[in-house]
Amino acid sequence: MDWDSSAPGGIQLGGPRLSCFPRSQSKWSCWAREKPPPKALLTYLIEARYSLLTVILAGFGRAISEVGAVMIVGGNIDHLTRVMTTAIALETSKGELALALALGLILLILALFVNFVAQQVKSLLSVQRYGG
Repeated sequence: MDWDSSAPGGIQLGGPRLSCFPRSQSKWSCWAREKPPPKALLTYLIEARYSLLTVILAGFGRAISEVGAVMIVGGNIDHLTRVMTTAIALETSKGELALALALGLILLILALFVNFVAQQVKSLLSVQRYGG
């Protein structure tokens, strides 16, 4: 074993790519010192593509359904900070149910369109990757 000169108490194990430091009497913390090669990063992204798509869609769903935080942070200023969800809440509170339902329908169609595009991308990626 060679002593690692970058920090006190560190030891290089397995060559220059791994640094290990003692956490307690019997446990060590180890991590890679170099960045993985670009080909490895591409492989990670390809293998995690469905999980990444799920995360993106979950974030999109949270973003288009948020009302309270938007009103707290940005207010409800017409033509400046009003978004569709706050407009729906405002129109409902004013009693304009027809306009609120129309805005809700537009928001629902937008969400369905984004999910449809995501499914098409998923099927396209699986056909390119696995050939079937």
